Amino acid sequence: MLWYTLHGTLLVALAWLAWKRQGSVLQNVFWPAWFFKIIATLAVVAVHRQHYPDSDMPSFFNWATELSDRAIHDFPAFFNFLFRPGEGYYTGEARTVFFIKLLSLFALFTKGDMVLMSLWLSMLPFYAACFLVRALVQWKRSLKWPAAAAFLFFPSAVLWTSGILKETVAMACIFLIMAVFLRLWSGKRLCLWEYMLILPSVWIAWKLKYYYVALLLPGMMAAFITRYIGQRLMRFTVLREVLFFKVTFLILVLIPGLFHPNLRPGKLVQVVAESHNQYVQHKDRRHLTNTEIIEPSVTGLLPHIVPAIIHGLFGPWLPDFTHFFYSLAVIENWLLIVITILSLAGFIIPTHENHRILFWATLIYCVSLALWLGIAVPAAGTLVRYKAGFISCWLLLVLSGLKRVIERFKALPRT
Repeated sequence: MLWYTLHGTLLVALAWLAWKRQGSVLQNVFWPAWFFKIIATLAVVAVHRQHYPDSDMPSFFNWATELSDRAIHDFPAFFNFLFRPGEGYYTGEARTVFFIKLLSLFALFTKGDMVLMSLWLSMLPFYAACFLVRALVQWKRSLKWPAAAAFLFFPSAVLWTSGILKETVAMACIFLIMAVFLRLWSGKRLCLWEYMLILPSVWIAWKLKYYYVALLLPGMMAAFITRYIGQRLMRFTVLREVLFFKVTFLILVLIPGLFHPNLRPGKLVQVVAESHNQYVQHKDRRHLTNTEIIEPSVTGLLPHIVPAIIHGLFGPWLPDFTHFFYSLAVIENWLLIVITILSLAGFIIPTHENHRILFWATLIYCVSLALWLGIAVPAAGTLVRYKAGFISCWLLLVLSGLKRVIERFKALPRT
């Protein structure tokens, strides 16, 4: 009990210090969001313990605690393992080993307690999301409630960045990268700690979820290039601007292939198709978004592009009342579908150049990642978890449109 009291006191003290730094931007939503994150983390731990004892989270925990025990009894061996380059760098196993190494540090700090490990890990994306929401609000005040709802309160976005999962650490890094980019975009001066954290964040996110980074960074670079060309060298029409951005993005998205073979154009199609086919052959087909075997070629993928984007954004949507947690995901996705449809009434392309370019960048990032995951990950449960990489960004776009719809409705004359 004393151990829990100590960690609980540290967690609350850290939250109080963070709350004091929010100013007027987020102070009124910080504590509800913090408690929601705590509840979500405890729920994730309880669900995995009781219903999925053989899933990733308990496996990661057991492996990390074994490694932390080695640190206590044979620290030189632990140290050597910690800094030894992983074999099979491009495989999923290597990413898992890297994650376990990170987890072992949290296991040492918490004496191998799953609840405490989960809580401390969950605080990483929470504070990074708060930083991102603050950056969004400072850039555009009207985004306060859409941003808070998208990054701090949307259930799946909060749940699947909680606990002992790769997405928890990866999305903490992604949120931090987005926030630093937005501060640079809006002309803010970066603090020393922001400079110090940006490169490690890119590195850790790349090691854990390389495909998130492979789409995020090219989008950011394309945005900067498009704005620079449009302001310094030539004036773009809206159509030319979006075409220039798309072409620049398509060129830059080839660069990550220099660092990861799975992202090279010839290999990418094969990797996506093989991942899809493995799910189809080994998973319960009742919970697959697509049960067809895909030919590993461009022509084989083409018919699946539009359905994959739709499934990536909104899947799963077919109810299965025999599976409680699956049904919750379906309900949430139907809510997202309804909100998206309603928001179309308030959809406008931003008129200000800085806002418009970021709109294209966010939209292309969401659709590209939805396409990737919609094809490569047809398993509904896994897809819901992986969507944490972009679903908050999509929801930000949707809620911004919905906010305009509500404002227009309120402005209607009352009879």
